[in-house]
Amino acid sequence: MVHHIAEYLDETFDTAGLEKYFKIEYSGKVYKLSPKGWSKPPHYSEVFYDEYEETLYLSSLTLPGFNALAKQLNKCGYNLSEMPHIGVQPSMFITAKNILKRELYIDQFYSLF
Repeated sequence: MVHHIAEYLDETFDTAGLEKYFKIEYSGKVYKLSPKGWSKPPHYSEVFYDEYEETLYLSSLTLPGFNALAKQLNKCGYNLSEMPHIGVQPSMFITAKNILKRELYIDQFYSLF
């Protein structure tokens, strides 16, 4: 299992048209987009948009789930790569936490929903 992540600056985010492919939730200046058919195990694919930072975050535990996120967003007018920016295995994430001796967060938005 690898946690696949990408982030993109998006100053023109608009939910119009996204509801065809995503369940849309909102909490405290953050949107959560759950793709139909990909947000459940084993993929856990989600998109978050932070209004304050004007940043779109794509996250999935499988590469096919990540590819589906990018494809669905591209159908809505985006031009995103189907390849994640980074991939982190859980064991390496835990190792990094232990070495740095501090709490690390891959997805800072999960606690909002």
